Amino acid sequence: MAAAIPGPPVALARRTRAYADVLILILCGAALSYALTNALLMPLLPRIESTLRISAGSAVWIVTAAALSAGLTTPVLARWGDGAGRKRALVFALAALAVGSLVCALATSFWLLVAGRVLQGFAGVGLPMYMRIMRDEMPEARRNFGLGLVQASNWLGMGIGGLVAGYVATRTSGFTSVFWINFAVATTVLVAVLVVVPRSGDGHRVALDIPGALLLAAATASGLIALSQGGTWGWTSASTLVLLIVAVVGSAAFVAVERTSPSPIIDLKVLAMPAAWGPILTAGIGIVGYFGAGIGVATYIQMPLAAGGMAKDPLQAAVLLIPLDCAIFVAAPLVAYLATHAIRPGYSMVVGALLMALGTGGLLWENTSIVMITVLMGVIGFGFGLTFVALTIEGTNGVPKEHVGSVIGVSIVVVNVLITLSGAVLASCVSAHSVRLGNAEVPTRAAFTSFWLFCMICSVITAGLAAAYVVVSNRRPPDIHLTEP
Repeated sequence: MAAAIPGPPVALARRTRAYADVLILILCGAALSYALTNALLMPLLPRIESTLRISAGSAVWIVTAAALSAGLTTPVLARWGDGAGRKRALVFALAALAVGSLVCALATSFWLLVAGRVLQGFAGVGLPMYMRIMRDEMPEARRNFGLGLVQASNWLGMGIGGLVAGYVATRTSGFTSVFWINFAVATTVLVAVLVVVPRSGDGHRVALDIPGALLLAAATASGLIALSQGGTWGWTSASTLVLLIVAVVGSAAFVAVERTSPSPIIDLKVLAMPAAWGPILTAGIGIVGYFGAGIGVATYIQMPLAAGGMAKDPLQAAVLLIPLDCAIFVAAPLVAYLATHAIRPGYSMVVGALLMALGTGGLLWENTSIVMITVLMGVIGFGFGLTFVALTIEGTNGVPKEHVGSVIGVSIVVVNVLITLSGAVLASCVSAHSVRLGNAEVPTRAAFTSFWLFCMICSVITAGLAAAYVVVSNRRPPDIHLTEP
């Protein structure tokens, strides 16, 4: 009987709290460095367009390139990292982030900048590796705290990046300085990871499923490109329809291949577990509420007064986003504390999604007062923090540890798809509700209220998915053979 129920691993028993705190701090730095990649870039896109003399449509590819790269590579690299290579996968992610930032900082052409962004997208595998390393290196109580703090650092990086980019936009005439900041942060964290994070001593080599990887890449790339360009090409155009068909057929073929593969990229049996699909779906739909608050509000308040906006500059827009990210940072340790005191994180997912629905619904009701918008941003941020951190804890602790990376990798793909879809919805709202001011078409307030209505509906759906996940997982008896030894 003693052999059937082993005690904590020796490796965990030897870890001190000081070591765990240092490891958490380093992984927080890694999460923040990746979050900066988009946060530093978004407010400066108009400047990049004028500096490189490219159109707004071309500038979209600067953003899309990293999302495509992350969506294509994260599941494959995460599966590799689920074996003995999880530290190597994290080192690879940070090295790719540093090199990609350096390429962007030195870029003098559009295509060189896109190439750097593709390299930055490879760093998407870092997030699954943070989760897996903490699963291996920490006891559950400390792990929950670490998971919450790392996720909070990821979203806090969004706010910090926006402030820095806003400052750069008002104090300089170029855009390359933000990529030098990216390079410095990524390089510093890379050195810390090399020194502190231990190599795996109990891992195993994982054979990569090449046919599955190619099918997943084709399906993901086709879907993301169709969603990001459908508004420009036309949703019924031949190009959009062909890409959507390729995405659907590729996904079906991928599932068929994975069912028979001896070493699947994504184990469909694990993915069918409530602990996997519940958090993945909640993450995907829930991200829309955060996206709507962030990009929607930041864009709206910079619109001219004549179009119903507030005529604020990029730095003022970044300051308005601070409550959103600070509220996430406050919610993260709260979820971890509740998780260690017998209150399931799943319940926090439900409450958080309802708060997001309340906040985005509030933007429909009142969007002319800076004070009210600030309060609503805090409500949305706190709700998102509860939801996203809770689902991270549920997903990391609830699946077999050898599949943590691949499950989180799938959630990243879903998140990227939903963010891209949200961008397409926003573009459609802007196209439907615009006025001509001078020589330019400018979106009106109605464009953003339509978008916030969409975000509120997605938040309500998230609450329903989270509630369904809690009910199903409470009814399912624990699988003893799947628990961590």
